[in-house]
Amino acid sequence: MAQTPEAKVKAFIDKFMKENFEDAWRFPAPGGMFGNAGTPDRLYLWKGVFIAIEAKVDGNSPTELQWKQLRHIARQGGVAAVVVGKDVDKMLKLKETVMKRINNDTKKINK
Repeated sequence: MAQTPEAKVKAFIDKFMKENFEDAWRFPAPGGMFGNAGTPDRLYLWKGVFIAIEAKVDGNSPTELQWKQLRHIARQGGVAAVVVGKDVDKMLKLKETVMKRINNDTKKINK
């Protein structure tokens, strides 16, 4: 069975995260009747940082409910992102944001 365009974006995200966030806890949120409406497609926990990623194909954008969930996660201290297509630059920016968060938390602990 061929992958849908969004499934290809999710596979791209999964590969990047596996290569760059070794041993991260990962939860691929189920869609349809088994999921919770608005939950981001990919949820990760790595070194104490919660990461939520909404995957979209080129030309699509999150629904208002998805934006609401992403904003809620960010307000609670998580890192939330929308990745459209196979956007390597966006994933590198996400990695940079997570690394800064970890470095800032380490500095707070060491004070």
